[in-house]
Amino acid sequence: TDIGADLVDADEIIVDDGGGGTNRRCDMSRVKTYIGDNTPAFFAHRGSGAEHTSGSTTLVVPDNELYDTDSAYNTADGKFTVPSGADGKYFFHAGVYFASITDGDIVACEIYVNDSAKALVREFTGAEGNASVQCTFSADLSAADYVTYKVGQNSGGTLNTSGDTLTFLSGFRIA
Repeated sequence: TDIGADLVDADEIIVDDGGGGTNRRCDMSRVKTYIGDNTPAFFAHRGSGAEHTSGSTTLVVPDNELYDTDSAYNTADGKFTVPSGADGKYFFHAGVYFASITDGDIVACEIYVNDSAKALVREFTGAEGNASVQCTFSADLSAADYVTYKVGQNSGGTLNTSGDTLTFLSGFRIA
């Protein structure tokens, strides 16, 4: 019968210990150690638009956090730094949104690890209007490694990124 309430750490489940037919009880809190909890994790975005000059690749500093489980993201310099003891495999997702771009322009998003480019997505715009590009990357990282991202555009002038969750950097440990 369904308990009809949210599960909590003190709840218990019954497991077959090793497949041999011996049932044992286990607190739900132990399931987290088996599955993992995907932290550290963060999502940061721009609070206001930021200018980006045509023909250059510019660091984006998302200055607002929606969450940061381990205080590993720095809103002052745009760096996520792997905390001590949190080595592992990580997944990152970055995006940028520009308004008022013209047909045939290029918008780019790049993810960096320790100032070395690791992922790049460039998109040609097909019409005048708004343009958004996103890139993802996963890697084995160690304590003190840091991740940032940069954007570029070739409109021939200066464009502002959006000042909301459409211009962002996020990531979490997957293993």
